[in-house]
Amino acid sequence: LDHIRRERIAGRVAKVAKDRQIVVFTHDLVFANSLMESAKKAGVSSASKTLRFGSGKAGVVIDGLPFEGQKVPGRLDSIRKMANRAKEAYGNGDIDTSDNLIRLGYGRLRDTWERLIEEYLFAGVVVRFRRSVETRRLREVEVGDDEFLAVEEGMSRCSRFAHDTPVEAQDPVPTHDEFLADIDKLDAFAKNVRANAKDTEKRRDLLC
Repeated sequence: LDHIRRERIAGRVAKVAKDRQIVVFTHDLVFANSLMESAKKAGVSSASKTLRFGSGKAGVVIDGLPFEGQKVPGRLDSIRKMANRAKEAYGNGDIDTSDNLIRLGYGRLRDTWERLIEEYLFAGVVVRFRRSVETRRLREVEVGDDEFLAVEEGMSRCSRFAHDTPVEAQDPVPTHDEFLADIDKLDAFAKNVRANAKDTEKRRDLLC
């Protein structure tokens, strides 16, 4: 499917789903997100599942999309679970596993900062792989110095632990508590951006 037909088919599936249950199997995350967005616009309830290979078995069913296809709240939930697994591994004396989970977690946290910019800070005005630019959503967008500094600080901290660095310049791997604190910081920032977006939208509605 090219990008035009992908969106048209997603819209058609959502329309038909008003009258019957439809099950779609796909390995295309962009198409999966188009289906979810089309269902939302059509007022149709939807649920996503992921089929994985795990524990020597194929077809293991997991709720939700893979991490790469999740939105900010789902990603934060997934990263918190990683932090908890790191804490458990540390408690069992498996320091290497704990450190590896935390480093991987900071990479995913960095990716989530990027997704937050797309979804929340810029209110979905421009979304990767989507053809249209939703200019009307600009009514929710207001990026000031505080937002800039929060993103700069969050991205920089994640990069310190997600990227390889020279031996002499390496920082110690954060503890699981420090990792959770950084997760909570992103979560709090996301909620604040959402609240400010609603206030901005109300103020700008008076201008139109």
